[in-house]
Amino acid sequence: MARVAIARVLYIATAIILAIFGIFLLYLLSIPLYIFRGVVDGYIALSSYSLRYYGERIYLSSLDSVRILSLPLYILSISMILTAIYSSTALALRKERHIYTASEIMLGISLTHIAITPLVIGMLRIIDSEARGLRTANVFYTSAGLVNFGSTEMRVNSSVLSYTTPLHIIIYASIIVVLSIATYIAMISIQQRTS
Repeated sequence: MARVAIARVLYIATAIILAIFGIFLLYLLSIPLYIFRGVVDGYIALSSYSLRYYGERIYLSSLDSVRILSLPLYILSISMILTAIYSSTALALRKERHIYTASEIMLGISLTHIAITPLVIGMLRIIDSEARGLRTANVFYTSAGLVNFGSTEMRVNSSVLSYTTPLHIIIYASIIVVLSIATYIAMISIQQRTS
């Protein structure tokens, strides 16, 4: 009976963690991480960007690539949320077969999450590199004196970026994987005892 209780707690915890991280990932994809005002005006997010240089729209191929690479992250985050809903529904309806299936799906989603972790880290690094390159102070000293063409102020969404360091991202993925593996093992052991 204790194994069933432990398996149930692990199952619920995994479903909750999947939902939380799925929602966080959707949030991370949709909000601007960097906002610019001045000569360069606009924003950069994981899934989109809009930048203007002296009023003219500019395009950066690296940010276009990041935008395309964000599609698997949307799929993953929606899959995490749907898996959490499916898992909760199966548990609430006490459908044994669906509960075991849900634990297998949670394991698959968590392994996918760990596989996509380097992609997220790389995308954040590309965005950070591009953003820092756009922050400019167009002030030049010439023989005729000081020439000021304007500057760009960059505002960093530090409330989000502080939770997206490579270490944080690896820890999040590890939590999901460890919980999913523990849940899967617990559910398999229960299934084998009842068979």
